[in-house]
Amino acid sequence: YRLAVPLDEIDAQRFERAIDRARALLVADEAERSALVLADALTLWRGPPLTELESWDAARIEAERLGELLHAAEELYVDAALLSGQHQEVLANAQALVNEAPLRERRWVLLATAQYQAGRQAEALRTIHRLRAVLNRELGLDPSSDIDSLEQAILRQDPSLVAEHALPD
Repeated sequence: YRLAVPLDEIDAQRFERAIDRARALLVADEAERSALVLADALTLWRGPPLTELESWDAARIEAERLGELLHAAEELYVDAALLSGQHQEVLANAQALVNEAPLRERRWVLLATAQYQAGRQAEALRTIHRLRAVLNRELGLDPSSDIDSLEQAILRQDPSLVAEHALPD
């Protein structure tokens, strides 16, 4: 037997195409549209994929790939929302992402950026210090140089940290 299903009927395919579209929109400087595409794509996610096939190696590998794609999409959504000035709307989401996967450095960057955009400079700096402590304690590592750059940008109140749409009228 052969199962023939149009690609538009497979959630995983729709999800991947939406992420590609959202990335293209970000490159085109359309962060708000990218965030909308990602928000819609994330609604396709209904729990861990392929759980009924986890004993099959190919399915387990695909499930891990899709799980990583989900993490990337969640982070990309927060990033797009921040770029379009929606820091208040995603601040709690950014905190939840850090709580869910505290060893993903990108999530800490997003949280600190959201906090800074929300006018919480001291809290953003504390977030960076917490990241350093977590990485040191859990992995014996220092964060990447991007974290040092973000910290310095926060300290000098670099205008590039605030999206144009996030500026008060």
